[in-house]
Amino acid sequence: MRAPITPPRAYLLLEVAIGGAVVAVIVGSILTSLSQARTMTIVVGRDQTASQLVVEKLDERRALGFTLVSAEAPATVTGVTGLYTRETTVATCTEVIPAPGTNLPCKDITVTVTYQTSQNAKMGTSTTRTTRASARVYQ
Repeated sequence: MRAPITPPRAYLLLEVAIGGAVVAVIVGSILTSLSQARTMTIVVGRDQTASQLVVEKLDERRALGFTLVSAEAPATVTGVTGLYTRETTVATCTEVIPAPGTNLPCKDITVTVTYQTSQNAKMGTSTTRTTRASARVYQ
């Protein structure tokens, strides 16, 4: 008489445990990727806002013309999400036109926006970034 064949035991439990571990690793990596994507979206959004603030002030100062353009002290920008500080400097310059040999008065306008890259600025996890652009106004 043959010995009875016993069915394998605990294989189902082992398969479920291994499958659960694999799913946990996959879900963990997906959640980490989503968190990093959200952080990068915030940083890129703040970079774009800073660039728009620089261009806006630069256009405003250039529209005033040579005689009215002036510097502005650093000030906090209101009406935007986040903490942005904008400063405008103006430097007098002279450009020499080679052919007639005349000097053309000009002013160099530089707008600088400083801002925090992350929403957790109060917790100390953010970095300060700066966006700057320059333009020249002629008389």
